[in-house]
Amino acid sequence: AELAFPLVSLRHPALSLRDWRGIVLRLSRTPCERGGLMTVRNMRGCVLAVFAYRFAESLVDGIVLRVTDVIMGRLPGDALPDAVAAAASRLARESGHARVSIELPDDGSGNDVVRALSQAGYEDGGRLLVRTATGTGGDRRRAGTGGGSVAQPTT
Repeated sequence: AELAFPLVSLRHPALSLRDWRGIVLRLSRTPCERGGLMTVRNMRGCVLAVFAYRFAESLVDGIVLRVTDVIMGRLPGDALPDAVAAAASRLARESGHARVSIELPDDGSGNDVVRALSQAGYEDGGRLLVRTATGTGGDRRRAGTGGGSVAQPTT
């Protein structure tokens, strides 16, 4: 946890080392066939990238390895995005799943990473829209005011 914290704190400066240790502990308790945390290190053991992963069911593609919370250092060239893509592909292959989805943050560094991942065979899969769920304290607006429909889980 300590080795990755300097890199993680660049993206999430409000995150304390204690909070980061808690995240690492929680993810390390997840069975690796369900999800976890991966790091990419150089030959000296320095953490150059970290990402979370989980396996999720897709309507069309079956089980997909979803790579999220990608944090990469900035190095010239494509070596680092290539290493993240290779790690994700290896993880999916070892788990017997063919599809990989990588969610990248929109932090201004994405163009070079997107180009590198496109060259590695990834295609743009659309957009990811994020917000705080209603009723969780982050959004005080009432749920269900958007036209009267109610969503129910399918069983």
